[in-house]
Amino acid sequence: MIELLGLLNTSYRTVAAEMDSWFAPFPAGAAWNVFSDYCIGDEKKANDAFAFAIVLNHDTDQRP
Repeated sequence: MIELLGLLNTSYRTVAAEMDSWFAPFPAGAAWNVFSDYCIGDEKKANDAFAFAIVLNHDTDQRP
């Protein structure tokens, strides 16, 4: 886990710039949902895995 923190620290500026660019077209006050899943230290799996999804908040499931 400590190695992950070093990697995040090193890559933070690039990730932050890419996210700023990606979010630029959306209104500043838009509400977002962030979903995450991870598997760390499972000896049955070949690698540790982290997954994140960021989606606009919707007031109903019918709206895009």
